[in-house]
Amino acid sequence: MGVRARCGGFTLVEMLAVIGVIGILMAALLPSFYHVQKSARQAHAQRLVSNAATAMTVYLQREQEWPQKIYRDSRGEFTADVCKILYDAGLLDMATSKNKDGATIVQKYSVDKFGLLDPWGQALLRRNKSWMDADTIPEELRQHLLQFRIDMNFDGMVDSTEASALGGYSPLRSGSSPIRASVIVWSRGPSGKDEDPNTKRYPRENRLSWSFGN
Repeated sequence: MGVRARCGGFTLVEMLAVIGVIGILMAALLPSFYHVQKSARQAHAQRLVSNAATAMTVYLQREQEWPQKIYRDSRGEFTADVCKILYDAGLLDMATSKNKDGATIVQKYSVDKFGLLDPWGQALLRRNKSWMDADTIPEELRQHLLQFRIDMNFDGMVDSTEASALGGYSPLRSGSSPIRASVIVWSRGPSGKDEDPNTKRYPRENRLSWSFGN
């Protein structure tokens, strides 16, 4: 009598072993993925901050003045109105995305149509697509707009008085050294907060257009 051929397929034990190996690999790779994602978002935020500061600086050099809208209407945030000033001056592009067919389209109606929400705000917007074409930006999302303060007296430095003039949070405290720049720009980082409530300092995740100690 011939030997009965073994049926194909996996036993339950073999399947459990494979699932166990996959689980171990995923557990090992997830921290690395989180670290890469965190680093990528921080790098993206720093690019946005640097590009926005450069655009504002070039605007001042070209026009020799700040637009009145910044003084009158701005909270020191890169809202669509402030971004449009830079867009009209040719210093800022509209954000683009890919449609379902892979074609590049301009986000004309998005609350982030100029692409100056920080990466954590962009991720929040992707999770709440109903906000995309909202008439006003939701407060939770507004926390992730890039922030700025300007040199109002044109002496080449932003001091604590100027940093407080637009209202809201001041990145420079009274008596602190001024920052040598025409404009300072920052992202509030993943928390959407300007400072850590425990240390009263900028969280490390916040991206700045200047360095401490300047």
